[in-house]
Amino acid sequence: MHRRSRIPAALPLLLALVLSLQAHAIPLIANGDFELGTLDGWTVFTTPNGALGDGNYPQVVFFDTDNDGTNSLSAAFRVGQVRRTPVSPPAGGGIYQSFYMSAGTLSISSEIAMLDGSGGSNFDGGLVELLIDGIVMDSFDFEYAVRDVTEYSLLASALFEEAGEHEIRFRFTRGFQQSLDTPVIYLDDVIVDGPLFFLIPEAATLVLFGAGLVALATGRRRWRRRH
Repeated sequence: MHRRSRIPAALPLLLALVLSLQAHAIPLIANGDFELGTLDGWTVFTTPNGALGDGNYPQVVFFDTDNDGTNSLSAAFRVGQVRRTPVSPPAGGGIYQSFYMSAGTLSISSEIAMLDGSGGSNFDGGLVELLIDGIVMDSFDFEYAVRDVTEYSLLASALFEEAGEHEIRFRFTRGFQQSLDTPVIYLDDVIVDGPLFFLIPEAATLVLFGAGLVALATGRRRWRRRH
């Protein structure tokens, strides 16, 4: 007489855990909406002869950067040249960070705004550039800044990128010396979408999955001893 094989009791549990395993995607960039209230996740830089403002800049403040009538946390920059000379190129600085992705289409968008609240107009509201791996993908020049008038724009780009590490950078420059009368440029809602490089299972699912493996191993040992 042949003895019937019995499936270890833990196997259905393990199969259910495998089927329910859900991967949690890591955002490609950190603090893209600046809701941390800081520039954490970003690295600040200046161009040659460039300045990002006085001791308070760059900073994260509440501002209606997307012109929807509601203030939200946005990065603020007051850029320009350290020393003004007739041959000095536009100068300033900005922020950047690196990210990882699989090969595929990368799409980026961000909202920008500029306000000259110094009580006077300015001949240069500032040039904002979006760079990926050092290449300018989109830009907007605010040009002449009218006193107390906020101007708005959007930077966006889509391109195919190889798998690996990449860099996103925002550069703000002006052709005049930075001072307390310099217009302020705002940045918010930086969204970077692309194929993920890493997939991390949720912690709770990992615990259940591990428990299932242990139960399966125990069940297999008992089943072998009996058969």
